[in-house]
Amino acid sequence: METKYTNIVTQKKLREIQLNTLETVNEVVSKTSGPFGSSTMLLHDNRFTEYSKDGHKVLNNIKFFRPLEQAVHDELINITEHVVSTVGDGTTTAVELSYMIFSKLMKDPVINSGTYPSHTIMDAFAKIVGLIDEKIASHGRDLTLEDIYQICMISTNGNKEVSQDIFSIYKRFNLDVEIQVGTSNTDKSVMKIYDGIVFNKGFSSPAFINDKENCTSTMRNPHIYYFADPVDTPEMCALFMNIFTKNIYEHYANRDCQYVPTVILAPSISQDIKGELEDIEKIFYAYDTANNSKDKPPFCIISGVNASVDNITDIITLCGCPSIRKFINADTQKKAIEEGNAPSPETVTEFYGTADEITIDINKTKIINPINMFAKDSEINEDGSREYSDTFNSLISFLEEQIRISSEDKEDINLIGNLKRRLHFLKSNFVEYLVGGVSVADRDNVKDLVEDAVLNCNSALLNGVGYGAGFEGLRAAKELWDEHLDTPEVYTPLEAAIIHIILEAYGDLTINLYSSNMSRDDAVEYMETSLEVGRPYNLRDESFDLNQVLCSIKSDQVILHAIAKIITTMYLSNQALLVLPTQNIYSTDD
Repeated sequence: METKYTNIVTQKKLREIQLNTLETVNEVVSKTSGPFGSSTMLLHDNRFTEYSKDGHKVLNNIKFFRPLEQAVHDELINITEHVVSTVGDGTTTAVELSYMIFSKLMKDPVINSGTYPSHTIMDAFAKIVGLIDEKIASHGRDLTLEDIYQICMISTNGNKEVSQDIFSIYKRFNLDVEIQVGTSNTDKSVMKIYDGIVFNKGFSSPAFINDKENCTSTMRNPHIYYFADPVDTPEMCALFMNIFTKNIYEHYANRDCQYVPTVILAPSISQDIKGELEDIEKIFYAYDTANNSKDKPPFCIISGVNASVDNITDIITLCGCPSIRKFINADTQKKAIEEGNAPSPETVTEFYGTADEITIDINKTKIINPINMFAKDSEINEDGSREYSDTFNSLISFLEEQIRISSEDKEDINLIGNLKRRLHFLKSNFVEYLVGGVSVADRDNVKDLVEDAVLNCNSALLNGVGYGAGFEGLRAAKELWDEHLDTPEVYTPLEAAIIHIILEAYGDLTINLYSSNMSRDDAVEYMETSLEVGRPYNLRDESFDLNQVLCSIKSDQVILHAIAKIITTMYLSNQALLVLPTQNIYSTDD
């Protein structure tokens, strides 16, 4: 029969493409797995060559030149980005398990019997994933200081120097520390200690950069204004522009350079003020052209913040920022203005908080020594500590009490986790760890490892610690399978098949990992022994010792749900349409 050319890709062909793409990616990325995994040589367009054992970096540098293959690859990148940003590690595990589970689903006789619709299969899959997730969570325990080094050793692929550096930071501050990672300009790593707070929002435009070397907007003793509501009404826009005019523009127009360092926080800025904002940015770009950037007016806008995220409530409390908000009732507004509880256009510049210093880049904001953090006139002790203010202590006490009440009442685990994050955020010292190296590539590679380790340590601190290398998923799946064997009536044949598929996938993952340093037969035996003793085998030390192969308990949970997402997406897709191409390159003779 003649070849049919259309934009349709049938289910059969789509499944083949999905499976082959997963297999190809897995073959490349899995080679980086474990302490005895290999490095991948990455050749860049500028003839720059680097070597990486980071599964995440390897995955992101794979390219496909056909649209459907690239679409599958993009999905893998999306789910692993979430994994890495949440727990700092797990790309290789997520890729391997995605391929193993999906391929087993394609071959399983129960799944492919024709008895069950696709949505029924995926509903059962979601149920089993949820049960395994619960069992993983039950295995977690509180993080201890001694766990930090082992977590870092796993996250950094056995980099002892980096692991020791991170461990020393957590030890110095007894786990109460927030670590930000950057790069040094030398071959030496540098640690800088600050008192302050950090949140993950940066400047709204690079026009506000006044430190070109560090690509930041940096100010001493700034006036910090907090708009609690969007700047989207004439009244709010007028308040916004009055702050800019009085603190910045009047000085710019008079060329007296007596600017008031100004930072504005807001949930959003209306399109109605877009023209004014564009004019503001033009002013700052004009300074870049005509002046040294250090003379640029000290002004920055941080948008996209609100009280429900980014710990903004805690930040404005410690910085002493009055809330600039909307009023529905004019009489209420007038009364609030008269009582000094709301700004008028004439008084709005007085509604500010402050700190010793603020540094803003594209992703985050660092606030050093906010005004309400320490007791008035408190002196710095020999160890660098200071007496905290009543405001700060009250905030800590409030959060601790809320965590206690919520835990006793068995509130939503996400609510408790958010309260713990806020508490950790406030109690933490702030340390900037600048990674050194003999070259830019060397520094960047180590920086990636340090960031992964810090994220995993922070996740373990907030969520608890468990065993790494996918062992918690393996153990949880085995427990669920044993329950099925003991009480077969509890699970349907479909659910039992899915449990077995997931268990086999985790088993293959472990066997492949152990096979990097032993025969496959020995690897199978060691995997079975791992399940018997309740902990993974440490390939580096060749032992089943306690508390060596560790990571955040959240790691296996996040990986599992990421896998479930991509598998569900692919499985429920039964055909593809190539909208843009005029010819279907996937067409085959029927």
